[in-house]
Amino acid sequence: MSTTNYILVADELLSDGRQRGYIKSTEYTSIPELISLSDEVLYAIFNDAMDYCEKKGSDNALPITNVWAAFAGMGAVYYWNKDWSLLAKQGSYETLTHERWWGKMDEFVLDAIGIPFASENGKQLTKYLGYLSWISLHHSFQAGTDPGIQEIMCSAKAMFAFGMVFEMNRLGLY
Repeated sequence: MSTTNYILVADELLSDGRQRGYIKSTEYTSIPELISLSDEVLYAIFNDAMDYCEKKGSDNALPITNVWAAFAGMGAVYYWNKDWSLLAKQGSYETLTHERWWGKMDEFVLDAIGIPFASENGKQLTKYLGYLSWISLHHSFQAGTDPGIQEIMCSAKAMFAFGMVFEMNRLGLY
């Protein structure tokens, strides 16, 4: 995956997030340990989304992957801040899915970081991430071409980065 591509897409998402009050920081930053683990997490999310959508007869695997990628970025930062050694040992994906199945990662992460899933803030954030998912997909794909795994992962990694920065801002880390 082209690092430059996901950073360019992440910058677009963060700019939108700043305009709408979700992001406070003025530039993109990341936690290298979490970025290095993100590909494994994103492929696991994508594979689970594909399996789930295939069983349901749905074609929403890409937007689901992106929204879950943002939740994974938030959750990874939260657990990195709470106990990096446990997160590194257990793995980000396992940490975010072991208490509830992967399809409930949104509920698990929002509840863990202190934004109740069923609250108005939780609903608005989830809806906003759905909107960002489409922006990310649009910026990651070339017009008129079928997306390949590189473009899909670029889009998902940009969403993961957005989730990281969102939670870093919320925790006062950046």
